[in-house]
Amino acid sequence: MSLRTVLATALSIGLLAPIAFAQSPQPPGPQGSPGQRARGISITLNARQRLQMRRIRTGRERGAIDRAEFGRLVALERAIRVHEQRLRTSDGALTVRERLRLQRELNRAGRAIRRAGRGRR
Repeated sequence: MSLRTVLATALSIGLLAPIAFAQSPQPPGPQGSPGQRARGISITLNARQRLQMRRIRTGRERGAIDRAEFGRLVALERAIRVHEQRLRTSDGALTVRERLRLQRELNRAGRAIRRAGRGRR
């Protein structure tokens, strides 16, 4: 191979590489205004709900959460689940605004679980 061919190839790769990376697709995720639909979010919400219920049961088993707190926290998680189901019955999907509201409710419930678990140590 001649020096001219090697330099031409290296120059071509150097010039085309940034173009290839600039056109790479964006990762999927919730986009757009609050009125648009968010797809695939139920996995995240359901996973968080399962995790929080596990935290509640573990706290009860370890004695960090008493019977009354356990009932209150389970009722709080159930209310969030019912709220999500009610939102989904309208058209089967959540808007970005609805998803954010459910996330805030789960955040509050998570803080309540944490506070309840600290109380009896």
